[in-house]
Amino acid sequence: MPAMWIFLGFVALVLLFNVTSEEPPKVENVDNTKRVSAKLVELQSHSPEVSLLAQVQSPNAITFRAPIAGYIEEVAVRSGAQAAQGDLLIKMDLADISLQLQSSEAQLDSLNSLYRKEQASGKNNKQALEREKQQLEIARENEYRARTLYEKDLGSRLDYQTAQQQVLQLEVAVQGRETLLGTHLDNLRNIRAQKEQAQAGIDQIKLNMDRAVVRAEEPLLIGEVFAVEQEQAATGQPLLTAYQPDRIEVVAKVPSKHLKAMQKSLNDEVPVYARVEQQAEIRLLLSRLGNQVNQTGTVNAYFSIIGEVTNLKLGEQIGLIVEMPSLSDSMLVPARTLHSGDRVYLIDSQNRLKGIYVNVMGEAVSPSGEKQLVIQSPELQSGLVIMTTQMLDAAKGALVIPVFENGTVE
Repeated sequence: MPAMWIFLGFVALVLLFNVTSEEPPKVENVDNTKRVSAKLVELQSHSPEVSLLAQVQSPNAITFRAPIAGYIEEVAVRSGAQAAQGDLLIKMDLADISLQLQSSEAQLDSLNSLYRKEQASGKNNKQALEREKQQLEIARENEYRARTLYEKDLGSRLDYQTAQQQVLQLEVAVQGRETLLGTHLDNLRNIRAQKEQAQAGIDQIKLNMDRAVVRAEEPLLIGEVFAVEQEQAATGQPLLTAYQPDRIEVVAKVPSKHLKAMQKSLNDEVPVYARVEQQAEIRLLLSRLGNQVNQTGTVNAYFSIIGEVTNLKLGEQIGLIVEMPSLSDSMLVPARTLHSGDRVYLIDSQNRLKGIYVNVMGEAVSPSGEKQLVIQSPELQSGLVIMTTQMLDAAKGALVIPVFENGTVE
């Protein structure tokens, strides 16, 4: 009996709950398809601008070195200064080298004196040789006469021997004199060579003295100054660097994708201009391309500066904006169009995404005045639709609703 009452109570509670509870809400289907900005692909010709990192350098940079070892007397310029033609740059102390010059000149004077003495000695020996030869001829005649008389018992043996002795003495004298004359010529040659060497040393010292006063031979911009007054410099030690302001150039590292267009412009003699970031008044012209690929996969492009520029510093790193030649089969897109730097998404006829890789060739200003990216790809064709929204979860096959710039929704 109690079990029956318990069962009936449970049934009553269930019926009461069903009567008082609300009906659960109906589940509606939620459309997660995203609206994205889109535009039609219209391939046209654009002239992109490319931003490159560049460095100022000079192919004619000059390093002034100490021509002699000595103390630096005066440093007349500082780093970054300008020097006019003829201006004093550095002067070295000439005291030590002046002593060297005096010593060398004294040595040359001594050699000149020795040369004159040797000349006089040679002249005297030559004259003496002539006399001794004449005396020898007379002695031989006397010796012949004495021998003839002795053989005929008309002269004494002593007279004959005396005549013989006289001949021998004179022959020895003549031979000795001839030997002296032969040595005399060698001596003259040796002294002459020493004189020439001494004179060359003097000329070098005088040249070094001239070089010890360093002046600008043409207008220069001073780079680094290493010399310090009253300090000693060794021969060949760098004193300062300088360069000609009209011969500096800018070297930029160019990615390979731009090389073909640049080289074609050079071959066709079509100018490629550039300007310096933050200093648009500085204009440059592409002059040549390097023949070697850098470790970064880039190639050096060399730009000459148009006009006179003095506010660029040698070795300075600058941003360069290159005005590239016109590029056909390209299009403009906002920067937000790119995904991962080199990927964009096309929208097919089923409104699904398809990713393709593109080359970003630079920037250009759109008709609306907005700076946009210039892109190229073999897969871009006029009439296709490209998504211009930055979609973090973009993926191949994703369904979207394209909204065009004019507000049209497809």
